[in-house]
Amino acid sequence: MSGQPLDVFCAERIFGPLGMTDAGFHVTDEQAPRLSEMYGEKEGGGIERIAGLPLRGGRPRFLSGSGGMVASAHVYHRFMELLRRRGELDGVRLLAPETVT
Repeated sequence: MSGQPLDVFCAERIFGPLGMTDAGFHVTDEQAPRLSEMYGEKEGGGIERIAGLPLRGGRPRFLSGSGGMVASAHVYHRFMELLRRRGELDGVRLLAPETVT
């Protein structure tokens, strides 16, 4: 509805105003060393590393609003605080209290 790509909209209207500098839809080369490894269950028991994340290396061709975002724990905490505080954080209101409720 904004006419913007999802990543641009989120950067300008959510991440920027909330100071969420480590959030996005891909991992930069600078961020990559801080990306945690993902593991999953192996057939027959145990766990194994899940190879490669498609989020690294540049903007994905398809952006999903229901998955595919990456963020630091600090950034995730800020977003959760926005919700806990009913749509406002550090003087920035992004959601009406009724929307959060």
